[in-house]
Amino acid sequence: MKQEEPILVAIHCLVYNHEPYLRDCFEGFVMQKTNFRFVAVVHEDASTDNSAVIIREYEAKYPDIFRPIYETENQWHKTDGSLGRIMNAAINATGAKYVAMCEGDDYWTDPYKLQKQVDFLEEHEEFSLCCHGYSILNVDKGTMVEKRVVLPPESKDGLMFTNAENMMEWYTKTPTVLMRADVYKAVPDLSIFKYACDTYIFYYILKQGKGYYLSFNGAVYRAHGGGVYSSLSSFKKDLNCVKIFYEIYTHNREDDVLEQQLLDTIKWVSDEIIWNLKDKEWTLDVFEGISLINTILYKEKKYKDLFAWHKKLAISQFKRVKRKFKKYIV
Repeated sequence: MKQEEPILVAIHCLVYNHEPYLRDCFEGFVMQKTNFRFVAVVHEDASTDNSAVIIREYEAKYPDIFRPIYETENQWHKTDGSLGRIMNAAINATGAKYVAMCEGDDYWTDPYKLQKQVDFLEEHEEFSLCCHGYSILNVDKGTMVEKRVVLPPESKDGLMFTNAENMMEWYTKTPTVLMRADVYKAVPDLSIFKYACDTYIFYYILKQGKGYYLSFNGAVYRAHGGGVYSSLSSFKKDLNCVKIFYEIYTHNREDDVLEQQLLDTIKWVSDEIIWNLKDKEWTLDVFEGISLINTILYKEKKYKDLFAWHKKLAISQFKRVKRKFKKYIV
């Protein structure tokens, strides 16, 4: 592509201590075959490994693609929105029409990924974003699992989805998403939130328009012990879902579907707590879950749900104590 041509896609790439994975990520960028110009805005967040060295190598080799930002102080740990503001300013400065996402420990596998997604959004202005299938690579176990939506017979090429459907199915894994930059700019300052930023981004993007799932598999998401999300237990991940949905709901109380999704997730977590307490001792995670559910239901004046939850908890503990003492009875 010629340097004077406008940039159509800006890749949003966050890097922190991704040295073992970074070359796979960057090779996924440079192998893209497109009829348009794209750039990668790579934010190096003061890593303690050799991530910055690898970024400089690719910056020197592909200066027309890589636009790195090198930090001397970690921005993510500030939790004050600094990281988001820095990246938003850099993405906006490219003038790109679309924004793709891929963190430094994930990578793309389809050389036509961006072309396919741009072609779709160019032809379908009613959609805010599109995404596609991916695989999960468990680094610790060395296993790969494909995650592709089973499409209904009438939708062999893809599937339209709404915000509500995405909250149930999570079509929008970060390295699979391409979204319209003008819609992305309308996302509020994420410093008002505490947890997973990509979830908030996709909620606000889909609040402005529909999403579309394309049937091809074009990325790999790495699950590893060093990942903030991947390292959590399944129960902690579910607790985080409750926290995230509640944070979003406190700023979008008019969204009845979101409210129902929050209540459904609370019910799911409460069932998990009951199951965990069946034959096990109370743990800090269980205490956190009980406190979280109590706080949300009380604050939101869901007294009927709160009473039902405490009744269920009390009954489960009564049965647990009964089982415990039953073995002492001859």
